Amino acid sequence: MLYSEITLQESNRSGRTVFKIVEGKKPVAPGSFIVFEQPARPGWATGCYVLKYRLANNGNNHDDIQIEWFIDDYPLDAVHYGDDIYQLNNTFIGDGKLPVPLARGKHCCIGANNRLRAKISHIGTSNQVENIRLYVEHANAVKCCSGCAAGRGCQSGCKNAKDE
Repeated sequence: MLYSEITLQESNRSGRTVFKIVEGKKPVAPGSFIVFEQPARPGWATGCYVLKYRLANNGNNHDDIQIEWFIDDYPLDAVHYGDDIYQLNNTFIGDGKLPVPLARGKHCCIGANNRLRAKISHIGTSNQVENIRLYVEHANAVKCCSGCAAGRGCQSGCKNAKDE
């Protein structure tokens, strides 16, 4: 059975953007990486991200998975690891959502020609990363945005934003 591509309207309705692979390939072997990229000119603010993957052999070496974020080629403030997302029993910590890191301590508005990119590296020596998917939720579709999750002011449209 063939499945159609997710349309922009369906993506907006679901409240998330599915990133495409621009470098590397699945599965991610130890010592290699894969780069995901958001489509150009997104029409929404960036919120939290969800990275879903499975380690081969039912592995739990999540600390070997490194997540780096970039605006174009400019690195953002934080580096996350798989053990920030997954517990040793391969279940999510909380709801499995983390805020997209900030640029120079401030939320960066992703838009115009800038592209949000994520580099997922396997820095370990065992259990390749299989079935990897990356989603970024729109700030108005989630309870937190990268601003309020970091203790700063909420973005416009965030469900936690208060009318001033």
